[in-house]
Amino acid sequence: KLRGKEGGYWMNLLNNEANNIERALNRALEDPEGEDGLSLALNMGYYWQIKGYYSEGMRLIETALSKRPDASTLNHIRAHSSLGNFARLRSEYSKAEEHLKKALKISREIKVKDDEAAILHRLAILEYDRGNYNLAEKLYIENLKHYQTTGDKPAIGRTLNNLANTYSVQGNIEKANTMYEESLEIRREEGDVLGISVILCNIGILAYQSGNFEKAKNLLNESLQIRIEIGDRSGASITFANLGNSSFNQGEYAEAKKFYEESLSIYREIGDPAGIAEALSNLGNVSMENGDIETALSYYEESLAIARKINLELLAALSLHGMGTAAFANREYDVAGKLYLESLMIFKQKSSLMEIEKVMMNIAELMVSSRKFSEAARLFSFIETEFIQNRKLKLAKSEQMILDNSLVIVKDEMNADNFLNCSEEGKNFSLEDAVLLSIQFLNYGI
Repeated sequence: KLRGKEGGYWMNLLNNEANNIERALNRALEDPEGEDGLSLALNMGYYWQIKGYYSEGMRLIETALSKRPDASTLNHIRAHSSLGNFARLRSEYSKAEEHLKKALKISREIKVKDDEAAILHRLAILEYDRGNYNLAEKLYIENLKHYQTTGDKPAIGRTLNNLANTYSVQGNIEKANTMYEESLEIRREEGDVLGISVILCNIGILAYQSGNFEKAKNLLNESLQIRIEIGDRSGASITFANLGNSSFNQGEYAEAKKFYEESLSIYREIGDPAGIAEALSNLGNVSMENGDIETALSYYEESLAIARKINLELLAALSLHGMGTAAFANREYDVAGKLYLESLMIFKQKSSLMEIEKVMMNIAELMVSSRKFSEAARLFSFIETEFIQNRKLKLAKSEQMILDNSLVIVKDEMNADNFLNCSEEGKNFSLEDAVLLSIQFLNYGI
C-alpha cells in the first residue's frame, strides 16, 4: 500500500502510530521464540526504508533474528534479505553480501523459488551500487527471464527499470529509454506510484543527458513531488541530485549548488555514505566551474576519503578525476595526468562509459596543453563521433567549452591536411583504441 496511490495516507498513518507500533514490536521481541517480533519487524521494513531509518530497521530485525539465529524459515530468509538491503543502503557492501548470500542459501535449501529470485534481484542491485555494471546486467537478465516465466508483472516492471539503469550508465540511451518506458507502462497499470516516481527520475536523467532540459525538468519535478508526498526521503535526495546535474550541464551553477546541497543534507540525515560522497564530488565540480579550486579540492578530498572507506572504486574515481581537473587548473600537468590515468582505468574496468567520455575530454585538453596536437585531434574526433553523433549525448556546457576552445588551438597549430587525417583516424577509433591512446599519452607524453 505504501507504493500505491494512497501511499501518502498510509505513510502518515504509520507516522502517527509509530510509538504504538514500537511498543508492540518491543513486546513481541520479548518472546523467546521471537517469531511474532520478526514478522512485525519485516512488515515494517519497507516503511523504514522509505523513511531512511536504515539503522533502526537493521537493529530491530537483528534483535528479532537473534532469538533463533540458525533457523531456516521463510521469515529468516526474508530477515537476512532485508538486512542485506539495509546494509547496502548504508554502503556496508560486504555485510550486505554476507546477509544476501545467507538468505539465498536458505531459500535454496527449502526450495522457495520466488524468494530466491527476489534475493538474486537484490544481489544485482548490490553489484550495480558497487559499480559492477556488467555483472549486474547479467543478474538482471536472469531475473527478468524468471519473472516473465512466472508472470509477476510488478517484479517485471522493477527488473526492467534496474536493467535499464545498467544500459544508461554504459551509454546505451536508446535501449535504456525503451526499457524505462516499458517499465513505466507496467507500473502505471499496477498503480505503483513509488515505482512511477523512480522511472520518471530515470527518464529525466536520459532527457538531460540528451540535451532536452525542459523535459528533464518536468519529469524530475514530477518525480520529486511524488517522493515528497509519500515521504520517500532517499528517493527525494536522488531526484535533487539529478536536478543539480541537469542545472550543471546547462551551466546554471548557482542552481546546481542549491540542489546538490539539498541532496547532501538528506544523505547526511539518513546516513548514506555513498550518497554523501557523490554529493560532495558534485559540489566540487560546481566549485571548479566557479573558479574556487581550494574549495573544490576540499570537497573532492572529503569525498575520496569516504569512497575509500566504504571501498567504492567508482566513487573514488569520480573524486580522483575532479582532483585531476584542479591540478590542471593549477598547471600541475604531471599530477593531473596521474589522476586522470587512475580514474580512467577504474571507469574502463567498471564499463562506466559516461564517465570515460568526461575524463577523455580532460585528457584531450591536457594533450593540447602538452602540445600533442595530433593526439588531441584524434581523441576529440573520437569523442565527437562516438558520444555526440552515435550516442546522441549533449555535452555539459563546461565540456563543450573545452572542446570548442581546444579545437581552435589545435586547428591553428596543425596544417589542414594533417588535422583532417588525424580527425579521420579518430572517427574510426574503437573505444579500446581511444583508451590506449589516452594511456600511452598519460604514461609517456606529458
